[in-house]
Amino acid sequence: GLVYLDDAAGSATGNDVRDPGVVGIQLGGRARPDLVGNVFFRSRPEPVVEDGGASAEAGSDPDEAEGSVDPGSDGAVANPETVEEEAVEEATVEDATVGLLYAGTAAGVATANQVIGFVIGIQVGESAAPELVDNVLDGGVLDGVGVLWRDRAAGSATGNRTSAHAVGFQIGDSATPILVANEVVTARNVAILVQGEADPRLERNICPEDLAGIGMLGDVDPTRVDNECIEVFGE
Repeated sequence: GLVYLDDAAGSATGNDVRDPGVVGIQLGGRARPDLVGNVFFRSRPEPVVEDGGASAEAGSDPDEAEGSVDPGSDGAVANPETVEEEAVEEATVEDATVGLLYAGTAAGVATANQVIGFVIGIQVGESAAPELVDNVLDGGVLDGVGVLWRDRAAGSATGNRTSAHAVGFQIGDSATPILVANEVVTARNVAILVQGEADPRLERNICPEDLAGIGMLGDVDPTRVDNECIEVFGE
């Protein structure tokens, strides 16, 4: 939909980007525009016809939708007993649809945007370090991730709301973001997942009462302050 590369700056305000294909907005290099009040929307996948003429909704099952996240590979925690078995394979994540994609050393502020219907709402990778403030992310029928940090990404997320994902916030590799006062309204497996060598700070975040709130895989021990989340540990 939109692309910012190299030393691009400026701002994108009040745009309506619908069905952009794979990525709603891509930011790379040293780009640092401010993204304010935009809507990134991807329609529900069209029905597909299977062998024998039977019609099935692409996207009704996460394994049937093109580019969808496999919930059994590397991203989510279904319950305390299987926390170590549930995760979103990063190779799969790379092929998924993404609303906002930060790479390189991209930064800037993304405020009050709506990101709807993407497998990954916002992905922050490489050494990118944006500020994500008061954004609303809804996965629709796709069973993906609200906000994903990977590689050496950093930055912050404050006051964001996610819903209808397998995982609300996922932090992996060596990422070190700061998450403050975000709310996961609904998620299928886990609200906040920390894995790999990630070392985020989690403060005053809100998770659903009936769901694994902060899932921690392996030896991770993120800083946790006053979160309203059930903590779950796994190998």
